[in-house]
Amino acid sequence: MRSKILAATAACLFGLASSPAFAVGADAPPAKDDPRDKVVCKTKPQTGSRLRAKTCHTVGQWETIAEEMRRTAQEMNGPAIEIRRN
Repeated sequence: MRSKILAATAACLFGLASSPAFAVGADAPPAKDDPRDKVVCKTKPQTGSRLRAKTCHTVGQWETIAEEMRRTAQEMNGPAIEIRRN
């Protein structure tokens, strides 16, 4: 039974490796490194623990998270109040 599973797994892996999606050819354009795709890990303290929590995201994802947090804070604060004097 174990040998059948191993044989099936090997067949699948060899089939995937030979598919065109994984083939690297000379006609493929060189990949450009986007600085927003760089993975950045940040640590922050956890309540009730001496250990710190580690969270990893790409630069683009960190920017999205920061924008969502800014928007949420603005919604919580409400609209700005204008005082008009006559």
